[in-house]
Amino acid sequence: MGFNNFFLRTGICVALWVLFSGCAKDSRAPDRAEQLHGSGNGHFPVYTSYREIPGVTPEEITAIENFRAQGRSFIYGAGNSSECFNDRDGLGGYAVLFCRWLTDLFGLTFTPVLYEWGDLVDGFNGGEIDFTGELTATMRRRRNYFITGPIAERIITLTRGVNSDGPEAVAARRLPRLGFLRDSATRELFLPGVSYAFDSIYVNTSGEAYRM
Repeated sequence: MGFNNFFLRTGICVALWVLFSGCAKDSRAPDRAEQLHGSGNGHFPVYTSYREIPGVTPEEITAIENFRAQGRSFIYGAGNSSECFNDRDGLGGYAVLFCRWLTDLFGLTFTPVLYEWGDLVDGFNGGEIDFTGELTATMRRRRNYFITGPIAERIITLTRGVNSDGPEAVAARRLPRLGFLRDSATRELFLPGVSYAFDSIYVNTSGEAYRM
């Protein structure tokens, strides 16, 4: 199981990072997390405006209002999954609902856009994408990006062909070959849950893995 965090590209207003970090427990901001979550009572507050979030500063409010006055909008990069997918009426899934919530909360437009993994990473680093929830927090990423606490908990799944053997059966004959998205943290999250050795193959898209 893995946790995916909300990533903000360097250069986007730090005020947004502070606000988003307040909406999830973060070891770097325990006082604010305690304010938001209470003392372990399991009840989560519901906010209709960024002004209602405990601890928000006048400077942060001014920064957000400046974005609103400029008519700024933001791209939320998402991978094609059950969290974001093409539906008959457009995009559907959790990412769409999440962006709708952010839009209502801040009065700024957050638009979800589907990307293949390699394009998402390049777009995020290049500035085409403003935010993403596709990346798992690592020490290296924490040095380079503004990162909130987790916004989603995901099950790591192993996908194989219908008529193919599982990795344990393959491991009895040879090393299984498992594919991982290049530069993702999935392999490190996957390792503690397996008891067999395997070869790692790195791909840029899920389509590339399907063709192997």
